[in-house]
Amino acid sequence: MRIVFILIFLFPFDILVFCQGVVSGIAFIDDNKNGIKDNGELYFEGLHMSNGRDIVSTDKEGIFLLDKIKGRFIFAIKPSHYQFSLDKDFQPEFYQKDAGEIFNFPLYPSQNEDKYTVVLMGDPQVYAQDQINYLGEVATDELLDADYEFMVVLGDIVGNALPLLPRVKSTLGLARKTNYYVLGNHDRDRGEFKEPTIEDNDSFEASFGPDYYSFNWGKVHYLVLNNGSSS
Repeated sequence: MRIVFILIFLFPFDILVFCQGVVSGIAFIDDNKNGIKDNGELYFEGLHMSNGRDIVSTDKEGIFLLDKIKGRFIFAIKPSHYQFSLDKDFQPEFYQKDAGEIFNFPLYPSQNEDKYTVVLMGDPQVYAQDQINYLGEVATDELLDADYEFMVVLGDIVGNALPLLPRVKSTLGLARKTNYYVLGNHDRDRGEFKEPTIEDNDSFEASFGPDYYSFNWGKVHYLVLNNGSSS
């Protein structure tokens, strides 16, 4: 592997935690890629799941059980050599906010995890649509033919122009490679200097999911943290 980074973003915050019932589900290897646990498909033991406070592992029958916490995501930590399904913009579907009582996780074998290349994109920080167009021409066109396994966008995805967040995601998804995203200070609903509120990261979360999470790729554990929210 050429590049190994552990990504940590730290800010002062207060934690307010409210449990709202329990969510359970199963993890399984989805051989026919239909998103449903069919007869003969194996359960996945040892998938780590989190509610943003607790971490549990699926048992030998692929089952997990977690408290639901107000304002928090239920999310899975990608295991080495496996991947989750990807959305239309090639972000892994590893999370759910306001999860129901059942939340299942299909997994798929992932190749090229022992030796691989990572793309790290720092501060796209677009302010207008014409800059997204430029990002598409310069970044996406070059990435289409690049030999790498996944990209991490290192925050400041936009320059406080929050309605542009989903457009940037769609543009970078055109490269058709797995993308992970980090929250930057210019991606916050509250702006750069105001006091934290529970709605700080609503726009980011609507497009990219949890603002702190982790995943494994090969022998490396990647950790993305943000504690700038009071939620």
